[in-house]
Amino acid sequence: MTRNKNKNSKRQLFRKQKIVPEDRELALERFRGIYEALDSDTSPKLLPLSHNEQQISSLLQTIVDSYAAAQETEWKKNPYISRTGTRNALLSTIRDVFTRSAILFSLDVEAWERDANVVTEIGLAIYDPTRGLSRGLHGAVFEITPTIKQLHIRIKEHCDLTNGAYVPNHVDKFNGGTTLLLSKYEAAVFLQSMIDYFFDEEEKEEGEAVDVNCKNKRHKNTYLVGHDIQGDVKWLSNMGIEFPAKYSCIDTMKLMRISHGKPSLGLARSLQFCDISHNFLHNAGNDAYYTLLLALKLCDPYSRLSKNLDVFVGKEMTAEEIELKKAEKEGKRMARIARRQGKIEKEKSEATEGGEVEVEEKTRIEKKEKEEEETEQSRLNRKKEKEASEKLKIEKARARRQEQRIKILTCNDAELKVVNSALEATFFCFGKMIPSQEDVMDETSEQEI
Repeated sequence: MTRNKNKNSKRQLFRKQKIVPEDRELALERFRGIYEALDSDTSPKLLPLSHNEQQISSLLQTIVDSYAAAQETEWKKNPYISRTGTRNALLSTIRDVFTRSAILFSLDVEAWERDANVVTEIGLAIYDPTRGLSRGLHGAVFEITPTIKQLHIRIKEHCDLTNGAYVPNHVDKFNGGTTLLLSKYEAAVFLQSMIDYFFDEEEKEEGEAVDVNCKNKRHKNTYLVGHDIQGDVKWLSNMGIEFPAKYSCIDTMKLMRISHGKPSLGLARSLQFCDISHNFLHNAGNDAYYTLLLALKLCDPYSRLSKNLDVFVGKEMTAEEIELKKAEKEGKRMARIARRQGKIEKEKSEATEGGEVEVEEKTRIEKKEKEEEETEQSRLNRKKEKEASEKLKIEKARARRQEQRIKILTCNDAELKVVNSALEATFFCFGKMIPSQEDVMDETSEQEI
């Protein structure tokens, strides 16, 4: 009976859920109403900037064109972007991001290290240059530092499934402030409302560019950002979250591959190469935020030039070189087999000689057995030393984690907030940015006093 109960609970844990259409529509309506009210405050607009937006936009376009002309030779020599269509797609992505004409929607998912089917965390980072994400940021499209909204969600049903054996356990070290604790279903509804809003499908405009990093194309000017993003999309799809049939994405791992030529380059190495300070990776909220910063860096012509990101530093092997390397490897293997066979034949020959040879053979065998015994004892000693060393490493790692935990308690203001619904999460994350009528009245009263 207990065994059947465990099987049923496991099926429930991994079963793909579905979002009720009414819940999806209500969440989208709530998110749209709150998000689009962000620019409705009474703060003074930056009129001089508004008058010169077209001029500034034209200047940014000119910078991108100049960059493309200067790097055309390097692009043609790079095997990853040697094709004209791929180069045009990359240039289109850089143009959209650098001219502040695209929304970046960065996603990251953390799964349980003992079963990758179990999602434990979801991280979001949103950069929307078309409107200010906080009060009074009119004209934020040209702000000197980007305003990025960071979100970190933990799945309530999976809170007891934590990592730490194979990857760091940084679930409680979100650098963006408050972590939301939501049920699996409500987290899916909350995320679905934002995807429906930012990736709503509109009629494709004539001359719209094709993205370099994703086969799917979007209609709204929003990019899905991630480091190896297709894995995150698959995880979220298993939670019942639906993505539009066509959308554009910026995969920062693929953009790094343009210059490094490696099959996969981790987020930490990529951030380090681009001089982006970071800490507490493997927290979904932090990873989504740092991935968005990396995308901004990789789509900035000045950063690409300073880091030589268009220059391919890998080595492409020709078919002849590959075959030669295989032949060389096979030759070495056959040589090892021949030496081993020759040694065996020599020992057999010595063993078939006269009585004196037999005595010598017996002595040699005894000596060999003694050496093997000593070797085995030495192996056991090394094993014990290795076990002691591993135990010491574990103790040191535990001490480091304890030290980090103390630092977090004293330096990091990360908090955990239990949220009961997607609607409540929407209001908590975005609604508090809108000044309430009571806040306005209190501010007015203070000024009068």
